Amino acid sequence: MGPLNQLLEMMPGGMGQMARQIDPKDAEKQLKYTEAIISSMTPLERRRPDVLNANRRRRIARGSGTDVQDVNRLIKQYREAQRSSKRLRNLASVVCRACLVRRCLPPLPGWEPAHAPSACSQAGWMPGN
Repeated sequence: MGPLNQLLEMMPGGMGQMARQIDPKDAEKQLKYTEAIISSMTPLERRRPDVLNANRRRRIARGSGTDVQDVNRLIKQYREAQRSSKRLRNLASVVCRACLVRRCLPPLPGWEPAHAPSACSQAGWMPGN
């Protein structure tokens, strides 16, 4: 159980401190449930969870030995993670090429910065800040 606990502690921000409050055995148990739910999905359902109707959710719950509520909870967590990722991508797109050229921020793979120097200065991403 040590490696999962160490991984949780390395999470950025206050997440590492919150992870210390979680019982490692509960985290391992939840991970097994999540794995069972995902394993009970078809490849299409894994790629496109929007196709999950009530019948499919019931089948997944029966196949994974969990409740439909657990399946719904996992789908909700997935959608929230998707939204957070999208917000981060949108924030990254505000970074202008001038900032990348001036090396205010290091370039990251997949970034397509917008041409908005005013947005960079408003956000405090100018040299010397």
